[in-house]
Order: sequence, then C-alpha cells, then structure tokens
Amino acid sequence: MYDIEELIKSKRLSFKILNSPSPNKKYKKFADWIIAENNEHMPFFYDSYEMSSDTADNLIFARNLILGKISVSEAESGYTTISVKSYDKELSKEITEEAINTLSEFYIQFVTEKPRTDLYRISKMRDSLNSELNAVSKAIAGIQDQSAFAVKSYVGLPRIKLERKQQEITAVYSTTVQALQNAKFKLLSESPIFQILDYPGEPYDSIKTDWKKFALVGFLLSFVLLNLWFCRKVFFNIIIEELKKA
Repeated sequence: MYDIEELIKSKRLSFKILNSPSPNKKYKKFADWIIAENNEHMPFFYDSYEMSSDTADNLIFARNLILGKISVSEAESGYTTISVKSYDKELSKEITEEAINTLSEFYIQFVTEKPRTDLYRISKMRDSLNSELNAVSKAIAGIQDQSAFAVKSYVGLPRIKLERKQQEITAVYSTTVQALQNAKFKLLSESPIFQILDYPGEPYDSIKTDWKKFALVGFLLSFVLLNLWFCRKVFFNIIIEELKKA
C-alpha cells in the first residue's frame, strides 16, 4: 500500500528525521551531524558548507545530502530493507533507526486518523451534553426551591418543559457515551503494529574507494602536464611563427 522510499524521501518525513535530536552530544540535530560529516570529508577543491543562522537553510542542505545516502529495497517476501551510506558507522546506524521510528509513527498515525478524529469529536459532544445536562438539572433544582414559595400551577409548566428536555438530553447523552466506547474500541482494534525484523547495526557493508582508477587518472593528468612543460618551447615557437605570418 505504501512506497517506503517515496515516504522516507518526502519533505515531511525527511525533514522530521533531520530535525530530530541527535544522540551524538556534539550535534544538536541530525542535520548538524550530517553537515559536519560532509564538511569533514569534502575534497580539497570544494568549499565546505557554512552553517546558516536560518535553520531552514541547513535542513534543505542536509536533506540534499541525506537523499543520496538513503536507499530502500524490497524483497519478494514483502520485507523492506533501509540502508544508509555514511563515513561514520554510528551515524549510519542512528539515521536508519530514526528513519524506522519516523516511518512507524507516520504509518500508525495515518491508519488511525479517522478513528482518532471520531473519538475526539464524540468526546467533545459528550462533554457538551454533560454541561447542558448539568445546567438543566440546576434549573430544575431552582424551580423546586421556588415552588415552595409560589403557586404550584405557576411553576409546573416550566418544570415539565425542563424535565422533558432533561430526558431528551439524557437519552442523547447515553447514546453518545455508548458511541464513545465504540470509538475507543475501534481505535484500539485498528491501531497497527509496526514490527522491525532486524534493528540497524553491525555487520556493515564497507565500500572502498577504487584507488587504481584514481591512480590511472592522476597518471594521465601528470603525463599530459609534463609533456606540455617539456614541449613548451616548441609550442611557443609555433605560436610566434603563426603571429609573424599573421
């Protein structure tokens, strides 16, 4: 029913993950931790990100980072695996766990949205009827006190009307209380359970940089630069000759 990867990479859930308190005491939020790790491993030819005074800017930048770190795979058996790439094993574990908790909260809240709303509305209705019933009861008690000093026929009609209203409110109140109990049972019965098969942790899959590829690129660049350096006089002479012809 749900695309886990789409959910976890949505603005709503990804921002909630990044804005959650970090278990690492060095950083207040997960966003701060991710940005710090990114700056620490930034190549020398790139500028590090400077933390902004605007929290929204930091969250947006951290979200761009986390979208490239999180991946979701689903097996044919129906199980879903969430993986997070990171230089820090602890950061990878904590982000994964926070992602699972955020998904769990969202899923339970989404499924129980209607029964919770019904329960809230019926509770408000019951409280309103209870207040009205108390007001009518006090009014009837006031008429009873007044009847001791007045003519019975004068106070009889208002009292009959109030007692009839009291009966009507009592009937509706009883129905509302029963509906409230049904709403509570419905919320309890429809509340899902989000179960985790394996919690994040070791063993981790390590991805090593292919040094041969970088060595080959570095060798080729060095070879080109050295050739340009040793052949500079030839190039200068060619350029001078071309300028003279021009």
